[in-house]
Formats: sequence, C-alpha cells, structure tokens
Amino acid sequence: GTSLAEFTESMHTTVPPLIVNCHRQHDWRRLLFGGPGVDKEGRIRHVQGALATALPDQAIIIKGADWSDLTFQQQITSLQERKQYESNGQTCYLPDNVQFYQASVDEEELA
Repeated sequence: GTSLAEFTESMHTTVPPLIVNCHRQHDWRRLLFGGPGVDKEGRIRHVQGALATALPDQAIIIKGADWSDLTFQQQITSLQERKQYESNGQTCYLPDNVQFYQASVDEEELA
C-alpha cells in the first residue's frame, strides 16, 4: 500500500505545515475535500476541506489516518500523482510543491 514519509519535527519548512487530524473526524473525505456543513447562521452550505487551505511549498501532514483503508490510500496516491481533487462538483488543484507526510498520534492526544 501507499505509505508516506513520516514527518519529523526536525524538518525545516518555509511554510508552517498543514496538519490534518484524521483521528478526530471519521469522514476523511469531508475533512480533506470539504462537504456539506452548517455555517454560523445555521444554513447548510459547502464547507471547505483542509486541502483548500494548503499553500505552495507546504507540508501536508496526514495525522492519525487509517492506512488500512484502501480507498483512503488510493485517494492520497491520486492526490500525489494528479495534484487535483473534486470538491463540491468542481475540480480543485493543489498548490505547487506541496508534499504529503504521515504522522502518528501520541497516546495523550487520543485520551
């Protein structure tokens, strides 16, 4: 399967990394790509996913993900290869030179 390089604190990046906390959200598609949600006024609308906030040269850290999920693996592989994804019926493009990493969750964070 796909495995990403482990992100370590020693990696120096010009842009602070974008951390996607998969362990806090069971719906990783919505977390990464966005989906229907409720705004502050209580109206249902499209809510941006984490990838929509990515910046050029940013490290995107996929944290606490279930790497045994084949669909998830395929999506991440596709993102790395194609640099694009679907969100709200539109094709969105990743910024230049983003790199994906994985990180495990500390025991304290699961508590």
